[in-house]
Amino acid sequence: MKKSLLFLSTILLTAFFLTGCLDTEEDLTITANGSGTYKTTIDMSGLFDMMQMAAMMDTSASSQLKEFSDKNIDSSFSLGAFTDTAATLTAEEKAILHDGTAHMTINQKSKVFKIVLNYPFKKVEEVGKIMQLQQSGKSFNPMGKGLDNPALGGMDRGLPSTGEITTTDFKNGSIERKVDEQKLDALKKDENFSQVMSAGEMLSGVTFTTNIRLPKPVKSSSGANVSVSNDKKTVTLKYTLLDMFKTPKALEFKVEY
Repeated sequence: MKKSLLFLSTILLTAFFLTGCLDTEEDLTITANGSGTYKTTIDMSGLFDMMQMAAMMDTSASSQLKEFSDKNIDSSFSLGAFTDTAATLTAEEKAILHDGTAHMTINQKSKVFKIVLNYPFKKVEEVGKIMQLQQSGKSFNPMGKGLDNPALGGMDRGLPSTGEITTTDFKNGSIERKVDEQKLDALKKDENFSQVMSAGEMLSGVTFTTNIRLPKPVKSSSGANVSVSNDKKTVTLKYTLLDMFKTPKALEFKVEY
């Protein structure tokens, strides 16, 4: 499975540079006592036809591409197996990530290719730490770096993500995301930035959706791309990778409940 995870990150980057088609959805559910779940679903189904065509052209005897394209996969595994042996994680960080799980679904008939990462948390403040660990590469993140685990080997940085230019503050009763201008300037100076930007309008094919399900109605909300459900208990934010670079303020929001 470890080799498959490394190969999966290559597939994700290929999906972007060849098709510009990736959909990522965050689902944050907070209960009345502040516990809940943080789930990320990465949908690569738009890559399916390209992947099958590439597999047909791959004549190598040990093709991992054929492994993914020739059979259905419906597999779950614990991320604790990786985090427990990560050398740079503190005891607190290991505890936060230990119960995380990953689920991979590939269905040939339905042309479905998805990965779901799910992290339960005991208090909402832990969500920010989970995001930071994913962004840093210390927790498994198919969109970026791999786990800081010798068994997985080093990986180059992947696609730019929200966490690279924003900070999100989670408190009991409020959630706020702001663009960090220093982080944004650093990203623009990164040598990989120009490579990604060369994709132009293709960046709009990489979409992000954030759903926040609250234990009580929203008192107030702000943000250019924020919408609130009729019962005022679900907040949704939608944007694209193009928005992230052209209008980064579109990623900002604040919710009080």
